[in-house]
Amino acid sequence: TETIVPEGANIDAFLKRFGVNPTTDLIVLAQDVPTDGNLMLTLRSWYTLYYWGVEKTHLAVLNGAASTKITASQLTGGSIYTIPTSSGAGTLGSLYRDHTILQATLADVFNAVQGITSPTFTNSTPAPAGGSFIMDARSSTEYDGTGSTVGPSNLTCADTPSCYTPFEGHVKGAKNLPFANFINANKEFLPKTDLANLLSSNGYTSGQTIIAYCRTNVRSSITGFATLAILGYPTRFYDGSWVEWGSLAYDTGATWSNLSAVSPWRTDRGTVS
Repeated sequence: TETIVPEGANIDAFLKRFGVNPTTDLIVLAQDVPTDGNLMLTLRSWYTLYYWGVEKTHLAVLNGAASTKITASQLTGGSIYTIPTSSGAGTLGSLYRDHTILQATLADVFNAVQGITSPTFTNSTPAPAGGSFIMDARSSTEYDGTGSTVGPSNLTCADTPSCYTPFEGHVKGAKNLPFANFINANKEFLPKTDLANLLSSNGYTSGQTIIAYCRTNVRSSITGFATLAILGYPTRFYDGSWVEWGSLAYDTGATWSNLSAVSPWRTDRGTVS
């Protein structure tokens, strides 16, 4: 995936630059103006910091954009931004927390899809005891395979393996819940009861572990945040998402595939897609 979580050293540099101590400070992430992209990147930031061990009590997201809140006199406006001193900054090593289970690997998703409770993939987690609810945040045309395959970040290239997924579709058993269903026109999350009804009406039952994905786990940062941080449902993010999943197809013409016909990682099989 092109949006992989940054290394811990990069996050430590961020904390130092802005003088943030994640063990004592409340980190509030916010969009400047309300757009889908701004909300997605805000929540990718939340996901990254939570992944690296920042506790929920020290990590928050403004529900809506700062500009909208300023216009509504709910926040003070003006040019108040300064880069603070780095004194007092903390490090991830001071957190003593391991939240990396938040990220589901390709093997973990294989296990969840096929209900494998005794995994053969090294270091992979078994299918959740309470069952899985796999949630696809993409559009319906991407989900059902009727859309056009496009490269990540609107890149164009001639060679299929680098920029394109060889086939469209969805992970077997996944429910199509486009991210736009979770937010309103102001890019604020719907009320908690509405979010819970959205999940239950699409088949979610208590105790299931949600696995959120899209094409690059950017759109699903919205859906996964809603289920994990707002609703409190057990949630993991398949960070590889469809960019990884769709690339693991076998090319019968043997012109671009990196997999053999007998590879256990093939995703163009009916048992997993």
